Amino acid sequence: MRIICVKDGHEFTRDPLDLDFIAIDVVEDFLKEIEHLETNPKAKVLLDFSEPMYPKYELVNCNLSFQQKFAELLPYTKRSA
Repeated sequence: MRIICVKDGHEFTRDPLDLDFIAIDVVEDFLKEIEHLETNPKAKVLLDFSEPMYPKYELVNCNLSFQQKFAELLPYTKRSA
């Protein structure tokens, strides 16, 4: 499953030692545990850091059981088809 990070509408990658975006590490670790629930190869998680203290999560092409399990730990703002 792919994790895509955006800030102010632009995709970015970060230095693994940059603690400003620790939420990425949290999502990566969590996905290791639940990604077996998602069989769609096009499924992805978008992390929007436009508001750094309040990242928004968007699940794209994810099935309902994956969305529910994800929501148990991390509240997200949007579900996409």
